[in-house]
Amino acid sequence: MNRPNTPPPVHHVLRPHHVDLIAIFLLVFKEFEKNLPPQFMLHIYRFLLHETSEVTEPRSHEEILQALQSMPQSDTQTVQSLIIALKTVPSQLTTADQMTNFFHSM
Repeated sequence: MNRPNTPPPVHHVLRPHHVDLIAIFLLVFKEFEKNLPPQFMLHIYRFLLHETSEVTEPRSHEEILQALQSMPQSDTQTVQSLIIALKTVPSQLTTADQMTNFFHSM
């Protein structure tokens, strides 16, 4: 029986789009911090807010890449480097050790 002041139990399931979102957070706020154009950053904030709230169906890896490529100032060299780095995420996370290292880098 739950006590009146305790929060309900929460179960989180890690899904593939979560890995993409974590990779975007790491790339945007750790690797490319302060080097991304302002208009792109505004759209990244909006995109991450919408995607992490999970108010719609999750996007696939390809849909996420398309969304990033269609954002303002996505043609700059820095943004293109970010997109290239994000494209390689699935191939870099094929073993348990790679996944462990990925989550440890947070």
